[in-house]
Amino acid sequence: MAKVKITGHASGSGVITVTAPNTSTDRTITLPDATDTLIGTATTDALTTRVNGAGGRKNMVINSAMQLAQRGTSISVSGSSVYTLDRWSMRCDASTITATQDTDSPTGFATSLKLTNGTGASGSGSDSCYIRQHFEGYNTNHLEIGTANAETVTLSFWVKSSITGTYIVSFIDSGADNGYPASYTISSANTWEHKTITLTLSTYGSWAGSSTTARNLTINFDLGSGSDRDLTNLNAWNDGASNDFSHSSQVDWVGTTGSTLYLTGVQLELGSVATDFEHRSYGEELALCQRYYYQITHTSARRFGVDGLYSSGTGAGLNVMFTHPVTMRAAPTITLAGTMSGTTSFDNDENYLYLLTSGHSSGRVGCELSSGTTTVSAEL
Repeated sequence: MAKVKITGHASGSGVITVTAPNTSTDRTITLPDATDTLIGTATTDALTTRVNGAGGRKNMVINSAMQLAQRGTSISVSGSSVYTLDRWSMRCDASTITATQDTDSPTGFATSLKLTNGTGASGSGSDSCYIRQHFEGYNTNHLEIGTANAETVTLSFWVKSSITGTYIVSFIDSGADNGYPASYTISSANTWEHKTITLTLSTYGSWAGSSTTARNLTINFDLGSGSDRDLTNLNAWNDGASNDFSHSSQVDWVGTTGSTLYLTGVQLELGSVATDFEHRSYGEELALCQRYYYQITHTSARRFGVDGLYSSGTGAGLNVMFTHPVTMRAAPTITLAGTMSGTTSFDNDENYLYLLTSGHSSGRVGCELSSGTTTVSAEL
């Protein structure tokens, strides 16, 4: 957009031209509440109009409305990192937490991620307790993190918890050695509240992150990690930290038996204003998730693998290619639902699974799984 023209009344001075800055980010034009110049002193209770930038997706968070649960709608979380709902990984060293997809959600949303704590136990030392999402380099290059031109972004989300107090959501690099712990407050127990956090991303020259398919940025919602995970400066960048992502002001959610927390409507966007949530279709969201993970469910009637006849000879090989639903982030890891009959191996890349079989003699060739769920993962 080169310029905006505002035409006044015929008795006025004609046409006012406002030239927009040469940027794709959103900008705010503030109009006075009394007769005045466009930028003047009469700006109390001014009307602020948001001028949106160029079209396209604005929300960088995937599965932000917690629609997708390919791995299942109930996942147990403890002392190792596991994925819960799609794209949301979690770990809790001090307690066992159940992560579920739930229909309890604020107006305008159908689902949320619900966390239910088991026996309460406070985190200590280097214990971690968090829910987080990693962002790929290709999806965040425009933020120019780690340069003098680092962008301003706004994170907004809906949250409900049985425990009131101060919580920490942090922005960290791929090495967790540059972190920004931002605080937000849950004021009323068991009540949906909308939170907004705005910050300028790191200008740290040693920012550890990828500009291609690896991890560049992580957003980390803390639940009560140990003190060794605390960053020193709240609501500021901590350069050169060592695997830290929390703050001493974080409430001890994990220390309370049966505590609950719900999260949905998570949006990360350019600019200093939280705009309306960007709802995407289920099909769009599924395709975004399948870049990182998908499943193949097979039965005795619809087997996974290859089955056929070889008429003569020995040592034959029979190979088959399976195309991924979408191009994956990287060559994935395939986890079979069981032991595949025959001599097999996989040669995978981001576009296909290639099943190689060998050593067949004349007769029936069978290298397949009759039932179960095979997973294909290229998670960050």
